[in-house]
Amino acid sequence: MASEIASTSIREYVFNNFNSTEDKLELIRDAIVYANNVVYKVSKQNNNLKGMGTTVTCCLLLEKKAIIGHVGDSRAYRITSDYIIKVTEDHSFVQQLVKKGTITQEEAENHPQKNLITRAIGVDEYVMVDIVDFELKDDEIVLLCTDGLTNYITEQEIKILF
Repeated sequence: MASEIASTSIREYVFNNFNSTEDKLELIRDAIVYANNVVYKVSKQNNNLKGMGTTVTCCLLLEKKAIIGHVGDSRAYRITSDYIIKVTEDHSFVQQLVKKGTITQEEAENHPQKNLITRAIGVDEYVMVDIVDFELKDDEIVLLCTDGLTNYITEQEIKILF
């Protein structure tokens, strides 16, 4: 429910504000903040949905520019035949351990708490959104995915698919 509300709200916000907003990075940030507010209000109004939340990673493509908005542990990658680059940083307990140097990236991949996220849409009244933008190369693709993919295959296996 939270994912559906968030994705619909982001799309609606971008469509309704695209032409009136010069700064497209702010457009994406504002769209995700708007989605957070909608999900949060719905969860407060319905006891059956109390505490619901979701992760989000979205991308606005403008000619050769990609703008990524991100909250949670869904991911965005840049992929060519030569490389795969993770563009987003997971908002998770385990990623914090990696950043602090407490565990290695290899240990993080199989950590029992790797899906414990530290940021999500709709859980709190306010949300901090990461925005990343970059110029796309001619042969580069952008992949948006959830841990439903990355929990089962490695980044190198993902790269081979593309």
